[in-house]
Amino acid sequence: MHVHQVWLWISLQVYQVWISLQVYQVWISLQVYQVWISLQVHQVWISLQVYKVWISLHVYQVWISLQVYKVWISLQVYQVWISLQVYQVWISLQVYQVWISLQVYQVWISLQVYQVWISLQVYQVWLWIGLGSLHKLTLCMLGNLLSAEFLK
Repeated sequence: MHVHQVWLWISLQVYQVWISLQVYQVWISLQVYQVWISLQVHQVWISLQVYKVWISLHVYQVWISLQVYKVWISLQVYQVWISLQVYQVWISLQVYQVWISLQVYQVWISLQVYQVWISLQVYQVWLWIGLGSLHKLTLCMLGNLLSAEFLK
């Protein structure tokens, strides 16, 4: 082999190594790019999971708010019910108070009627006594008149 051929052979070997290195570099670049793409996909997946959790938390927050609002409405309804019960008791007390007042007034009227009745009874006794005295007085006077006439 000549020196020229040796140099050519060495050049081909070097060129083959250089091409192999270029191919290897492209392969490594593709691997790195594949890893980068995988990382991007994974990052998107993680972002979606975080967003899913965020949405779930907001849905849960809305659910909790609705439950709180439901409890608040129930408390308002219960408060209205209690107010109505208190008002019903108040009305019942007012009706009972009117009933008691009517009973007291009825007793008062009965006492007034009884007082009039007693007064009439007293007046009747007084009349009876008065008439009895008047009757005796009339008899005495009549007796005196007759005695005076008889003695004449």
